[in-house]
Amino acid sequence: MKTTVLPREFVFKHNGKETILEDPNIHFTPEEVLDIYSLQHPELTTASITGPEIKADRKQYIFSTVLGTKG
Repeated sequence: MKTTVLPREFVFKHNGKETILEDPNIHFTPEEVLDIYSLQHPELTTASITGPEIKADRKQYIFSTVLGTKG
């Protein structure tokens, strides 16, 4: 029996769009990946993480942001 490690994929959901983010390091936790990408995408500083879900032979994590209105 052979075991296979599925690659990870991170999806940034924002403003009705999805952006696929590559896994910067397989040894990082999803929280560490979120921290790294929050430098490029400041909206991720308040994002939540869901997953993983198996999609097309990948483990997919979702970074979701919810923007509210003031007042």
